[in-house]
Amino acid sequence: MKKRLLLSMLFLAGILCLAGCDQTKSNEVNASEQEESETPGQGDQEEEDLDDQEEDSQEEEGQDQEKQGSDQSEADDSEQHSPNITVYYSNEDATAFDSEEIQMGSFSAENILNALVDKGVVTADVKILSLEVKETDGKDSIEIDFNNAFASYISSMGTTGEYYIMGGVCNTFLDAYECDQIKITVEGGTLETGHAEYPGYMTQFS
Repeated sequence: MKKRLLLSMLFLAGILCLAGCDQTKSNEVNASEQEESETPGQGDQEEEDLDDQEEDSQEEEGQDQEKQGSDQSEADDSEQHSPNITVYYSNEDATAFDSEEIQMGSFSAENILNALVDKGVVTADVKILSLEVKETDGKDSIEIDFNNAFASYISSMGTTGEYYIMGGVCNTFLDAYECDQIKITVEGGTLETGHAEYPGYMTQFS
């Protein structure tokens, strides 16, 4: 009888011991999971990653909109002006202007300049730094700024050559943009040659 009672007590003690071990392991697992969930900076890092992703997305959207706006502006410019322009240049005797209608792939100031280069009005090293079309004193006006190569080339001409270069450039751009007057500058300053200064607006040359 005593022996059976002793065995029962030992068996009960063993069960309690196993139960205690399982509880300890469970507590350790829970504690470990809680530590992982409460790792310092983990939540903050995830929030920062989300913020970075949102910023990148907004930046890409802004670039796409800017590109679309630029493409739309070019499209509007092409729709407003015909790709066919009339280029003015001196005749062989340098006594009058000849003209020829040129078909461009697309309307742009650079393509107009290239057409003038092809006709020998200006040299290939002449570049447009800026071109603005606006209204001045109630007139549609062009303000165009060339690089120094334009001043150097036109200054190397005589008075007749200078007249037909200026006239060819002015008439071609005025006709292409359908404006009333044009102002030409060089590197932002007044165009000066050995024969004349051009501080203001000019109209069509005859």
